[in-house]
Amino acid sequence: MSSQQQEGVIQYACQLHKKKRHWPESLLEELNHWRNEMQVAGWIGQNPQRYQGLGFGNLSLRQPDPQEPDAFVITASQTGHLDWLDSDAWPWVIAADTRHNRVEAEGSQPPSSEALSHAALYQANPEIQAVIHGHAPDLWQLAAQQSLACTPENIPYGTPAMAEAIRQKADSSSGLVVMLGHQDGLLAWGRNLAEAAEKLYALQSNPGQ
Repeated sequence: MSSQQQEGVIQYACQLHKKKRHWPESLLEELNHWRNEMQVAGWIGQNPQRYQGLGFGNLSLRQPDPQEPDAFVITASQTGHLDWLDSDAWPWVIAADTRHNRVEAEGSQPPSSEALSHAALYQANPEIQAVIHGHAPDLWQLAAQQSLACTPENIPYGTPAMAEAIRQKADSSSGLVVMLGHQDGLLAWGRNLAEAAEKLYALQSNPGQ
């Protein structure tokens, strides 16, 4: 397995509309709760011993409006070291062109470097409402040896080819895809963040399945 790309480096072209957003407190509570759970598990965060010390992992939740049914809120780039993210750290991705590697967003900070991976899932499957991208070395190694959905190891993260490979797995019954071309990277999704997180917990609890 390969992929020595530097985690957290944005590969896409981003058109960021600097617009201050104020997400409802209930939404911030939900997003931060599950982000904190992923931090406790070690799947989201920042560690000087991992990935050149850059932040890793992110999560998103579909937040559509009538004009943008696939819009979503996602963790801002390089926020893994923070314990709590306020509205400024949750940009709103209103459009994504996965073929041409372009993202359009509103907010104070640019979206996560994995924004296109999330966009590919939301665009491909309307039932997907939440996505978690975690970095879990043990799960990644185990999953790669099993019959779980995987993207090819020669496709690096943050590229149109990766977005397309993820799109092709969006109907996977497991709700999980292993990114073989993105070191330790896994994507899990569901009807909400709790369901997406459960896919990762289940893999951890039942590594032989």
